[in-house]
Amino acid sequence: MQLDSRRVGCRHNCPVEDALSSTDANYYSLLLVSLLEHGAPMTLPQVAARFDAAGVAPAPDALASLKRCKPGRAPIYRDGDAYAYALDPHDDEVSFWLFRLGLRPPRVAPLQAVPPARGPLPSSNQPLTMAALDEAWRDGPNALRCLSWIRTTPSSGMQRWWLSVAG
Repeated sequence: MQLDSRRVGCRHNCPVEDALSSTDANYYSLLLVSLLEHGAPMTLPQVAARFDAAGVAPAPDALASLKRCKPGRAPIYRDGDAYAYALDPHDDEVSFWLFRLGLRPPRVAPLQAVPPARGPLPSSNQPLTMAALDEAWRDGPNALRCLSWIRTTPSSGMQRWWLSVAG
């Protein structure tokens, strides 16, 4: 079966050289990209020759590493008669690997975190206002982590406890 790289979400024909710069690139992931680039089943010696041409490793070293990386696990499967490996384009792992290697854009645009505008924090000697307490408890019980109790002992000897917002 002929594979089309656009079918799995790639913007272009995914060459092995583009995936080499990724921190997630390993022999298994580069095997996946090689199969997608070739568009048809390949034997391990063919993939090792492709790795040699791409500058991954010399062909004998690449072949030894490809045999050790368990190449028959999903989304790659082995055709037993031809001793060739093929790619299952319907497996979700293909798209995931392409995203990890930087060959496919994210499906959802990343959210932009906008920090809330804040004024200066009150001093620890100043009691908290109701507006500050409402803001602190706005997010529910998890917001209690940003609050702390402060014990003060004025000259009179009486202890007072203050609720303070940790900055």
